[in-house]
Amino acid sequence: MKKFIVFIFFLLLVFLQISFSLPNLALGALILFLVLKKDETLPVLAPSHFTGQTWLFTLAFFLGLSLDLTRGGWWGLSSAFFLLVVFFFLLYQKRFFARSLLFLSLFTFLTSLLYDFFILGRFWLFSSLSLVVLVLLTYILLGYFSVGSKGLKIDLREKR
Repeated sequence: MKKFIVFIFFLLLVFLQISFSLPNLALGALILFLVLKKDETLPVLAPSHFTGQTWLFTLAFFLGLSLDLTRGGWWGLSSAFFLLVVFFFLLYQKRFFARSLLFLSLFTFLTSLLYDFFILGRFWLFSSLSLVVLVLLTYILLGYFSVGSKGLKIDLREKR
């Protein structure tokens, strides 16, 4: 049931993005979901409900497909990009500290810039920067208002 709620949340973000031409909210939410998927303090993202990595690839595929269907673009382009985002995030999450603000902001900025350039055919620096600010604010607010007493461990330094 919680997987269905998360998928509905992502679909709402897709329709918001298409309706108001906002920065790529679906990509930002996917990156936040990847970073926060192992946090026990957030009840929606409890690890007992989201085990395995096939769920992440399935979510990325259907999120991209719904984005392509609502936008009217080439079917599967956004899906392929989102699948690559999940793949590279899972590949490099152990090499870099994925919860650091530096990694989160750089990864969000680069993926948003690449999505805008290769998929949408535009080069909007402001869209990528606004998505980074939105993702970081959401990450910090989720850490502040988390259910557990400890909250998210937001670290400004990179772990070595």
